Amino acid sequence: MIDMEKFFDINSYSEKNMPFASELFEKLNESCFLQKSNDFKSVERTITFTDEENKLLEKVYSEYESETHVVIREWFNIGFRLGASLVMEVCGR
Repeated sequence: MIDMEKFFDINSYSEKNMPFASELFEKLNESCFLQKSNDFKSVERTITFTDEENKLLEKVYSEYESETHVVIREWFNIGFRLGASLVMEVCGR
């Protein structure tokens, strides 16, 4: 049975509390998650910016890159735990 209090505690999904899932995310992120599907490529727009606009976008991206990475990793950990909990329940454990 799932401990609902622990399940809904957002701090339980941090890299510290879920080191295996976090490491799995890092490995998959490097090799799989950054690739684009054919569906994504077909709708992706090519946008051109000036050099000044590109520099500004790079600055904004670099400021939020680490924050975004942590958020995505924690969402992966939530899905991982939910999936594992469902598998355990279906298997009767």
